[in-house]
Amino acid sequence: MKQLTNNIDIQQCTARAGNKFDLILMAAVRAREIGRSNHTHDQTKHKHAILALEEIQQGIVGRELLRKVGRKFK
Repeated sequence: MKQLTNNIDIQQCTARAGNKFDLILMAAVRAREIGRSNHTHDQTKHKHAILALEEIQQGIVGRELLRKVGRKFK
């Protein structure tokens, strides 16, 4: 099981996303949203990409992010 910092399990994230390509797209879209948001994440000092992966792993955000990049899926 490959893990990044903060116990982010890439296999679990990939399972939630469907495949690695979709995971990358989802994390990129969410990281940009976090970066553009006006509120700050005071409870953590992590970069936007790490926060995005944490949210994907926890199921806070899902495949609906793919609609924002025009990706069509079943």
